[in-house]
Amino acid sequence: MHNNLNASIRLRKFLHKPLLSMMKSTRNFDLKLLDEENLKKSIDSAIYVVNHTNSHDIPVASEVIAKHHYVLLGKQPLKSIDRIAFCLNGVIWVDRKSKASKAEAKRIMVEHLKHRTNVLMFPEGTWNRSPNKIMQPLYWGVIDIAKECNAPVVPIILEYTKEICYAKIGLPIYIESSSDKKQAIDYLQNTMAAMRYELWEMLPRLHRKEIETDYFDKILQHDVEEYPKLNLEYETSVVRKEYEESKNTFAHLGNIKPSLQSAFLFNKRLI
Repeated sequence: MHNNLNASIRLRKFLHKPLLSMMKSTRNFDLKLLDEENLKKSIDSAIYVVNHTNSHDIPVASEVIAKHHYVLLGKQPLKSIDRIAFCLNGVIWVDRKSKASKAEAKRIMVEHLKHRTNVLMFPEGTWNRSPNKIMQPLYWGVIDIAKECNAPVVPIILEYTKEICYAKIGLPIYIESSSDKKQAIDYLQNTMAAMRYELWEMLPRLHRKEIETDYFDKILQHDVEEYPKLNLEYETSVVRKEYEESKNTFAHLGNIKPSLQSAFLFNKRLI
């Protein structure tokens, strides 16, 4: 089994360069790398995590990383050419609504990382179409995988203008096996949000009065039209839900006067 996996990795490394050239040829905007030297600080296998906003993200992220990597990809309708390219390059499929599928995808990623290859994933789980969230909540799986493999997590932020895509590469993050999972995912999310904000700060600023009221809707419509196979309703449904800590969830009980009628509200086991 190990020999078969090693052979598969060697074949996909061989195919990666021509596939990368094909991806570059379809790009109709410039690509500018920021802090590119951080890519060289992960000599061994790594988990590359990227923010997700449109259909260009996977080929652009692959171009930024350059060296071969497997792509974690949610099962979804794809153009035939894209599906073929992913399979040739190396893809790990996951049904984002299935716990069993997510567990199996995690197992495969761990196995590949232990064979000294790389993984590209988008921990937001889908496109971030929020007009006011810098980052959507991240799925926790990246932390479990990093712990088990002792592989660094390399954050990459992509930001697009009409003519240029800016790619900002962060320093590798090492997750200690004893790290608290929530603290680790919060740190990763905050790091990626800060990186994206830093990119925004360097771009030309617009005054609110210069922005049309339907500006964001037009961007969303444009991105969807670029990839008509996208099921936007489904993609919206797989955004990770955020849950508050229990102390915040039950804070309102302090404002309720206990009585026979309200006693059931104080039974936290109902939640």
